[in-house]
Amino acid sequence: MAYDMYSRVETITPHDSTGEYGYKGFIVNTGGTAYIDPMHNGNGGTNCKINLTAGVVYPIGISRVRATGTSAEGFLGLK
Repeated sequence: MAYDMYSRVETITPHDSTGEYGYKGFIVNTGGTAYIDPMHNGNGGTNCKINLTAGVVYPIGISRVRATGTSAEGFLGLK
């Protein structure tokens, strides 16, 4: 079960300039589009657009959810 790898859940508030989250994954309560900054793995990667479905666990490490362009709501970060 995917939930065994997470020990904590926190609310994420999308913001364009603050918030270095360090989450291992996330869930949204309302699906839509999100612009995220994935955790850096040496290859960079910022401001990636993804389409999200409500209730799905996304095992994507993120450092930020950007407010601009994001229509998905109710982000829960998994640590």
